Amino acid sequence: MTPLSRPPYPMTALLRALTRRAAALPLREVEAAYAEALGVSDAVLLPSCRSAIGVALLSAGAPAVASAFTCATVWQAARFARAPLTILDTAADGFLMSAESVRAAAPGAALILSEVFGYTYELAALPTVGPNGPALRIVDMAMSVPSRERLSALASADVATLSFGSRKCLSAGWGGMVLTRDPDRAARLRELRAERMHPAARRESRRRAARLIGVQLTRGPLVYGALATWRRLPRRTGPVQAAVAAGGALPADVFGEDWSSLPTAFERDLMLRNLARLDELAARRRRLAGVYRQELSGVGWITLPPPANEPLSHFTIRVSAELREPLRAWLAAGGIETGRLFFFSQRLAPADHPHARRLSDEVVNLPLDPRLTEACGAGISRRVAAFSPSRAGDGVGAVGVARAEAMP
Repeated sequence: MTPLSRPPYPMTALLRALTRRAAALPLREVEAAYAEALGVSDAVLLPSCRSAIGVALLSAGAPAVASAFTCATVWQAARFARAPLTILDTAADGFLMSAESVRAAAPGAALILSEVFGYTYELAALPTVGPNGPALRIVDMAMSVPSRERLSALASADVATLSFGSRKCLSAGWGGMVLTRDPDRAARLRELRAERMHPAARRESRRRAARLIGVQLTRGPLVYGALATWRRLPRRTGPVQAAVAAGGALPADVFGEDWSSLPTAFERDLMLRNLARLDELAARRRRLAGVYRQELSGVGWITLPPPANEPLSHFTIRVSAELREPLRAWLAAGGIETGRLFFFSQRLAPADHPHARRLSDEVVNLPLDPRLTEACGAGISRRVAAFSPSRAGDGVGAVGVARAEAMP
């Protein structure tokens, strides 16, 4: 079974990280390494990307603007900062908000520019921080592989956020980071970290280590395939995602460990390993995306994603809504896991966000794992192309439909 994603490091790297002494790798060492490698003045390590966005919003003290087509935790970050939130539709021809809609919403707001699947905003085309512009621009790079060249586009008043969480391009199991060229903002972010966050308790650290080991053990093709039946059962949406999506009251523990518990030493060790391999990880993702594009270019019932300037987190095709779940079931039967990021929230009116609504019904995320071979990518493509649209009505997608109905 080919999983949708795997950690970008092998078990041997994880075991080395787990056996090193905690005192050997302080937060500031990881922050300094990322700041130097990516050409910014400061990096601030935090519990998660959502907490990084949240404290950045707190530092701005402004209302927030975000996309309708993004992870619900971005909206959760606005709740964390008590920032009024405006949600914009995507552009008609891509996964991001249009420059025109962002410009119209920008004055006085903190813009959360979530670079979905690794697709990037043209920052030079957007208003910059100033009296008649936004209060802050937050470039959410949770689904990206960052580069020094890409970070050079940040203005001095901008911040970028990274994710080291599960299933992300730079996964280390836990953590997020704010990158900035403003030392004063970095100092404020560190003050907020000291006020609201703490090192992981020993029990939490052991639990996270066990989870990382479990991920490595279960993401091998044989074991992962054995778990396929369990994974295909309908699943409930997590409490945070469901509550944020529906606009209802959040559960009491919604701002839990991923908002307050800092990365452990072994997670920081994995972050440095990822940093040393940025160019390699980026190159592998680009090559695999190229294979998908070449192999699927002649399949008429698929809409290929727009060409990308940066490495992608997934290769995301679009198909008609009635074909999506049958296609996903067909791929699962062939040993290929897929995703359907992102859902459309019940708090939004489809008439106000028609492009995001359609995206949420049509996207299929294909694996873009840097540990996959190009031959495997070609095999996945062939399995996609072998699907017949006429299968949409023959029951092959029944499990997929059941799962879709469990989502908000």
